[in-house]
Amino acid sequence: MFEKAISLYPNDSRTWSNNSHTLYQLKKYEDCLENLIIALELDMRNSYAWYSSALLLERIGLYSEADRCFDICKRLNHPLPIVRLVFEETISKVQKKKLILKSQRISELVNIYHDQSKNN
Repeated sequence: MFEKAISLYPNDSRTWSNNSHTLYQLKKYEDCLENLIIALELDMRNSYAWYSSALLLERIGLYSEADRCFDICKRLNHPLPIVRLVFEETISKVQKKKLILKSQRISELVNIYHDQSKNN
């Protein structure tokens, strides 16, 4: 995956969000979420990280939080279409609980983004 790139550029938000995409595809959702949080903490204007966060939040059923991330994507002029996804495969209840707990950091980052936007 992107371990080498992350070791060379640990402060590059895009590297972390690119890695999260790979982790998502591998169904390593917790690792994916952790990488997205790092990407957003490094650069809150990374629309790809917001988009991926929205998709993951949607994946675990947190639709209102996903919508908040999609709204940020729109503000940042994200180039990809914003669509609702339907998932046939389910995530285990244990994994979903872990993801919901970790996703609280994304909610905090959404609030920080909005606070910073008001000040600019």
